Amino acid sequence: MQVRCPRLRHLVNHMCIPKPATGNERVVVGGDTVSLLVQAFYDGTKASLFKDDRTTLVCGKGGGLLQPALDDIVLGMRLLECRDFVLEVGNSSHPAGPRDESLVIDVSTNRMSVALGSTVRISYGGEARLAKVVKLDEHEGSATCDLNDPLSGKTLRVSVRLLAFDAALIEQEPQQFPEPVNVPERSFNLGELSCFNGRRNSSVFLSVRGYVYDVTSGAQFYGPGGPYGHMAGSDATVALAKFSLDPLLLNQPWLHLNEAELGTLANFVRTLLGKYPCVGKLVDELV
Repeated sequence: MQVRCPRLRHLVNHMCIPKPATGNERVVVGGDTVSLLVQAFYDGTKASLFKDDRTTLVCGKGGGLLQPALDDIVLGMRLLECRDFVLEVGNSSHPAGPRDESLVIDVSTNRMSVALGSTVRISYGGEARLAKVVKLDEHEGSATCDLNDPLSGKTLRVSVRLLAFDAALIEQEPQQFPEPVNVPERSFNLGELSCFNGRRNSSVFLSVRGYVYDVTSGAQFYGPGGPYGHMAGSDATVALAKFSLDPLLLNQPWLHLNEAELGTLANFVRTLLGKYPCVGKLVDELV
């Protein structure tokens, strides 16, 4: 690979990046068993539909959450491709029905210890049900509880990423992006991470794929005045994946990276794991 820009040439020499991986032309067809990353949001809140946001789908089999919309959106997808769709209230694929205001009821708190916003178990219709406490009246000793599903009446915005076509391919992701051997119990949000840019703090940190690395020993590269000093105190996942020095690519969501970009990123991650200690995790979701 010929690199004309001196700063990029320096980056190539430092990180030792081989040629990115080529794309995959296989597409999902009916009957395929695929592994998916599925994330749903409503009113700015993330909905927990699947454990770790992952699910396995047999295309065309039907049944399960978000069906048949999930089947429809996945057909024709390529490996690591992302697609989005919206589920309005009343859509047959919506995991919850419309809100029912008759399910908002008042109950006595005489025998319960409750807090506003907490979830309690109450008896309704002869069975135990979970409800959210939406109002408390301590003087009357009562609470207003909402028995509706939290997703009832909410428009869902769903993002789907194809992770693998079969069980064998599912195992490739941890091999491509191994976790650091030692991850301290420390977390950073983007604001906290920005303090470690070598200017406000002598330490220089950057994050990649949710892990924060201490690159202070490479301050000649990542510190003030270094060729990649603009990455210090930021999430550099997308910039590294796209092999770019564009500062606008810092602190950007990385869910939509393609296969070639993930191949490039994997090589950067291996270099970081070999050179720099992990000091914690990034808690801001940029996936």
